[in-house]
Amino acid sequence: MEQFFWNLGVVMVALQQWFTLMIAQWLILWPWLFVGVCLSTVALIFTPRPWWEKVLPQSAWLQLLAGLGLGFILPVGQVGGLPLLRRLLWQSGSSAGAIAFWLGTVSLSPFVLAKFWQQLPGRGGLVLFYGSLSLGILLLIASIFVGARQQRSYQQGDLDTFLYPAIARPSSHRIPNTQPETLAPPSKLTILPTSRRFRSLMASQNLMQELLEWSVWLLIACGVMACGQVLFPLETLLSHGMTGLFGAGILYAVQPTQMAAIADLILGNNSPGVALGFLLTGTFFNGITLILLINVVRWRAYFYLSLLLGLTLLALDLWLNFYVF
Repeated sequence: MEQFFWNLGVVMVALQQWFTLMIAQWLILWPWLFVGVCLSTVALIFTPRPWWEKVLPQSAWLQLLAGLGLGFILPVGQVGGLPLLRRLLWQSGSSAGAIAFWLGTVSLSPFVLAKFWQQLPGRGGLVLFYGSLSLGILLLIASIFVGARQQRSYQQGDLDTFLYPAIARPSSHRIPNTQPETLAPPSKLTILPTSRRFRSLMASQNLMQELLEWSVWLLIACGVMACGQVLFPLETLLSHGMTGLFGAGILYAVQPTQMAAIADLILGNNSPGVALGFLLTGTFFNGITLILLINVVRWRAYFYLSLLLGLTLLALDLWLNFYVF
């Protein structure tokens, strides 16, 4: 009986630690999620498909560069970037531009680079090397979608067929089910309502729907991450070589400040290549991003994108540790 109560106490302590970690991470990341959902709603209302067709260049490679520039000027982080990624896939119709935006905002935004520079004093060369490698990963992944021109159709009532990239999930489209009675059906689908009152209604409805949806997804992701952190402490992972390094990048890369602090800890006992590998893994392959990405792209695209990112990061880790440092 004494052993039973001892085991029960251990389980209760672990559950308390898990719950505390989950809620703490959710509260830290939720403001970024709110910013991303607000920008997604702004894009829905003010940047319809015809606007993107006028603004974006015809060349898919130039669309990639435009998405990279947008990610650079909108530092919404790993959590806030995913609602906007989903919206860009639908609104712009450019897979390469949307993917380049997402990868750019999580790796090359001024906010991320400034945090790394601040938390790693005297390691400016390491941060610059991280930036160049991140740019290479971005161009490699996004260039694959340059040739991805397959699209699916979506029928909205009596309106014309709306085409969207085949990699996007169908649930990405958010439009109120009712149209204002005073408006006649437009000749082509623009998504942008002409009534100011209806536009406000549409914005508020979309904001609440997306915020609730993404908040639940974020809570699930934080719960999974907290469970992994309880089961696999950081010190244990860092002592298990390449496999532990990969696991630490997946489980403990919650925000840039924390990532930089862990990288600084790694530099105390390991080579810069190990710290770079952790930063790259945490940036592009952390658990929260992988879970939230399920709500953005279809399963097949999710599998291939995750596999490509994982293999690329693994190859870079091996190259950094065996050939560079």
